[in-house]
Amino acid sequence: MTRGLAAAVLTGLSLVAAACGSGAHAPRVAYEVAYTEATSGGGAALYLADGEAREVRLVSREDGVARQPAWSPDGQQVAYAGCGRPEQERCSLYRADIDGGTPRGLGEGAWPQWSPDGQRLAFVKARGAGDELFVTDSMRDAPRLKTAGSDTDAGGGGVMQAGVSSWSPDGRELAVTRRLEGGEGSEVLLVRADGLRELRVGGDLEAATFAGWSPDGTSMLLFGREHGTGGGLFLMAGDGTGMRRLASVDAADAARAAWSPNGRQVAMTWGDGLALVDVADGTTRQLADGECLGAGGLEWGSDASIWFTRGCDARGRVLVELDVASRAERTFSASVIEFALRPR
Repeated sequence: MTRGLAAAVLTGLSLVAAACGSGAHAPRVAYEVAYTEATSGGGAALYLADGEAREVRLVSREDGVARQPAWSPDGQQVAYAGCGRPEQERCSLYRADIDGGTPRGLGEGAWPQWSPDGQRLAFVKARGAGDELFVTDSMRDAPRLKTAGSDTDAGGGGVMQAGVSSWSPDGRELAVTRRLEGGEGSEVLLVRADGLRELRVGGDLEAATFAGWSPDGTSMLLFGREHGTGGGLFLMAGDGTGMRRLASVDAADAARAAWSPNGRQVAMTWGDGLALVDVADGTTRQLADGECLGAGGLEWGSDASIWFTRGCDARGRVLVELDVASRAERTFSASVIEFALRPR
């Protein structure tokens, strides 16, 4: 933990202790950001903080490795993957209440994604040469959601470790990026939440990766390369039809894309830049420059602000909030690995 964050934690603990000693109740903290930070032993710990980083709470063990924080839709819980030690490949899922208590173990898994109604959790398990996608209904048992290409008849690789899965806003489907057999390229599948149907989308795009659902679920974004015209960000209907190029970008450099809450704009990072793309006409406006922007996350705080990470060092990126109108940046922390904003 950095000295600044350690001071914030100690200050918070001192305030709570003082309040308890006087018989008063400590005020409830409005946690807004979940993030992981490198620890001295080579691991990573999960913290919750308010939007100004004045109140910070340690959630996970400092001697383990916490990864991939994901807020529940109601903002009352955070799911994450945790490993017992840095070199451990297979991890376990945990669910933590924001008001405190010991995180609850949910069994083996990684890359948790809450369903829009908060009743189900999609996650990935490593299995041999590929990964498998699972969905829990009760948070206790984990019935398998079969995806072709993990260890099924179709063969191939498995679910990719970047943008593993994403629920449609209506909770009926999951968009999944899957490696192709031999690790050459990737494709995007729409998998029904009950596992009974899957549909390949993106046409003939090469190295296709899923980039996000529109807020109303009627559209989605994919990064990929189109034969003869190069890489780009592509827009299509929620059922995979009507694909059109929204912006040109080298797919190999593309990092992330995020829809604005009103659905009119898309924030996109690639190579060494952050840009704003108008969904209606594809007009692009550069917002920021720098290497590895968004590598630890890219999210809208509101229609007027964007949060993203700066820096290529996975053990300590700078997390900033950018005002879209003025392009002014505010530094939240200088030592974040990855982050997630609480749903608004």
